[in-house]
Amino acid sequence: MGRRRLVFSTLAVLIGCSQTDPSLGKAPEHLVEIEYRQIMLGPTCMGNWRVKITTDGRVYSSRNTAHCKKGETWSSPWSPDPVTTLSSRKHRGLLASFEIDKLFALPPHITDPTKVTMGGYKEEIELTDGDRHHVVVAENVIQTQVVAVRKALRKFIL
Repeated sequence: MGRRRLVFSTLAVLIGCSQTDPSLGKAPEHLVEIEYRQIMLGPTCMGNWRVKITTDGRVYSSRNTAHCKKGETWSSPWSPDPVTTLSSRKHRGLLASFEIDKLFALPPHITDPTKVTMGGYKEEIELTDGDRHHVVVAENVIQTQVVAVRKALRKFIL
């Protein structure tokens, strides 16, 4: 079974949605691995955070609490042990709530050319579904699906 990265799977689990809820997207046949990253665009990396959900439901997180070496984005490693482990059912429900196919359909880079790009932050979502791999970068812009992922995964930050 291929690996899939999925940040969005967490939301449905946290809000108790079932994969049969008609308001949700179709649950993927395989579990997707997802990683979400929020990266400050300023002079510091303090506060950058990331969450990864593996295909077997293990959830890892990391938040920078110290300054990074020059040119680096992360000063804190991944949590050595999973923060939690999602059951297959909860994992599938969360993935369905994020409508994974729509995430794979997002363009690789989303930005608003009318906004000044000094400061702020960028959000990255990396999805892996077997041989299918996609990274979305949303820079200083509000994108509904990206926001849903952020809100769901923020709960896993230690």
